[in-house]
Amino acid sequence: MESFPSPGTLLFSTATPNPNGAAESELYLFKGNAAAAPVSTIEKEPGVAFPPPPGFSEKQIFTLLIVHFNDLHGRLIRFTPDGDQLIFSRLAWQLSSSREQCRDLPDRAVLALSAGDDCGGAVFDELLVTSNGEKAAHPYYRLYSRLGVDAACIGNHDFDHGVDFLSAAIRREARFPLLAANLKAPPGIQDTIPPAALLVVKGIRVGLIGLITRAETRLPPDRGTIVDPRPVAGALVKVLRPLCDVLVIISHLGYCMETSRVPMADSGDVLLARSLPPGSVDLIVGGHSHSTLNQDSLQSQNVINGIPIVQAGSDGEFVGLVELQLSKYQVSLRSARLIPTKSLAVNEDFETREVQPLKKWAHDLLSKKVGIVEADEDLSTETVRAGFASGELALANYFTDALAARTAAQGQPVDFAMIDASSIQQGFLETAKLSYGDCFEMMPYADTVRIYELTGVQLLELLSENALRLNLPEEEREERGFLQFSSHVRYTIKSGRVRGQSKVLEATINGIPLEEQLDRVFKIATTCFVRTLSMVWESSLEGTLRAQLLQLQEFPFRETDLPLRREITTYIREHGGITAAGGAVRDGRLRIVYP
Repeated sequence: MESFPSPGTLLFSTATPNPNGAAESELYLFKGNAAAAPVSTIEKEPGVAFPPPPGFSEKQIFTLLIVHFNDLHGRLIRFTPDGDQLIFSRLAWQLSSSREQCRDLPDRAVLALSAGDDCGGAVFDELLVTSNGEKAAHPYYRLYSRLGVDAACIGNHDFDHGVDFLSAAIRREARFPLLAANLKAPPGIQDTIPPAALLVVKGIRVGLIGLITRAETRLPPDRGTIVDPRPVAGALVKVLRPLCDVLVIISHLGYCMETSRVPMADSGDVLLARSLPPGSVDLIVGGHSHSTLNQDSLQSQNVINGIPIVQAGSDGEFVGLVELQLSKYQVSLRSARLIPTKSLAVNEDFETREVQPLKKWAHDLLSKKVGIVEADEDLSTETVRAGFASGELALANYFTDALAARTAAQGQPVDFAMIDASSIQQGFLETAKLSYGDCFEMMPYADTVRIYELTGVQLLELLSENALRLNLPEEEREERGFLQFSSHVRYTIKSGRVRGQSKVLEATINGIPLEEQLDRVFKIATTCFVRTLSMVWESSLEGTLRAQLLQLQEFPFRETDLPLRREITTYIREHGGITAAGGAVRDGRLRIVYP
């Protein structure tokens, strides 16, 4: 292992740029732990010199085109009932076309950047873990390398399979730097995820700083912590700006904390830009909040403190194009826009050579039979979506019982299990055959199993608080984080006429009244994403109701790293499908009494 610079210092060293990336480029990395202390010193590796400025003439103009995307979440292809919608090979066409147009022009260059969450939710994630539990390929970093991505930041879901797997995957498959300046990690991990890089393209020095959110990031404390990005970025901007002609932050923080519909922490891009010296950064390429910014052109509200912010939605729906112009005296943003990916042509060679083998593998997996599903209106998508927070639900009963059983089967027994609506996105059509693809549609996210510990007193508070989230009659459906429980928990909710008047009655755990178990500590299996989608509703509440809400994340919990979809699918296969005989019924575990 290389010597690691002391806190407050970064080591400037040479690296190999992506051979499929920007033409005529050189890559340098700033190695060290920028999150441990504010960076004030840059030391050069022996024999390495800082690249000189380009030496523009008075009238010389250089154009830098940045092709960017974010939160692809593994959507290389979108599989639909109407056929396969190609995404990644269209993105490949845009990048290769842009690069071909400027390849022989000395005053134009193209960079390709990803703003994180490259995996997390698509069928191709199954390649990340083999059937025997061993870590396998990383199809996204492999494809990004062959596509010609020049740099990326780390996203929260990129840690889903463990930080050690991520570090190994970067070493093995990524031919471009993945950056995270506000990640404080041991040297063995930190040296694969540097805080910043300098890419020299046709003589233009482009500084790149990566930032990551700690929201929804599964990172064990002994493997690293994520700190507030603002002081880290502020210190880096100060020391890197003199070494760069263009300075770009690749951010997976999210756009704005006040308007976000996804969990954010510490700072979004808007707060980040406000915290920096005016105009000190030429561009923030954002991700995490799935924001569709500057769809037709740069919008004035997305220029904060003289710093433009861009973001290209999610799931490969758009690819972003930003054109920067450099002269002897300034850097200016000439244009920023998004292009719908479906409007682009397909790079046929890339599709055939790189994507088609993965596509065939995915089709084979999705078509595998898991079992049967009975034709039952209680299992329909309409019932699941409309009724999840309105009372007992047959599919939720099956799901929670499966979660409790599979967690125990993996050697981690629990007292019961619970889920919210984020775990079940849809039900099933009236079909006898249940495929892996059907299970994937029900559980499209890459959630893992989390085990909470609550005392009987806390559990009684949780059940009472859960009653506040119940749908009232004739009320519009809204995600409020209502919990469904496995058969170990039985209770009654006496609903009030208005929210806040509902009460819990006759709660038992394994047949014993909860009031007799208040001192006991219960282990509860759930998901890492539980109660996350309800944050918007929670933030809209005021006064007494808001004060009664519990923050689950404040209770002790342990991550198991068990993939939820895999465990539930295993249970379905073991029980021959989703049937009444297998437990997909209403058994009276939850009773609602309306006034």
